[in-house]
Amino acid sequence: MLLGNFYTIIETSSGDNGYRARVQLNAAHPIFEGHFPANPVVPGVCQIQMVEEMLTQLSGKKMQLKTTGYVKFLHTVNPATNNVVEMDIVVSGNGNETTEVNATYVWNDKMVFKFKGYFE
Repeated sequence: MLLGNFYTIIETSSGDNGYRARVQLNAAHPIFEGHFPANPVVPGVCQIQMVEEMLTQLSGKKMQLKTTGYVKFLHTVNPATNNVVEMDIVVSGNGNETTEVNATYVWNDKMVFKFKGYFE
């Protein structure tokens, strides 16, 4: 779990079709010593894990990623220059146990991450 160590929640809100969150990345986390020295970048796998954790946290239900539709990393996120990321998570069902999720991250006023995945 990355929540509480790699990142913390600043604020959240919910709407009819999803959630919005502002999170603060821990720029001193040891993962940045190797990814990458002197130029820390949030690993893509961490960005995907954050979607799963925030979805679980905000929905109150344990959610697990089953498959992705797409994952796009549009820009790198350097927590040493700005450690706040804004997340939008849009949720829709397809009539069974699968939940479709579309997520985006904004960092430094730029969209840096787009994701579509299916959770159970």
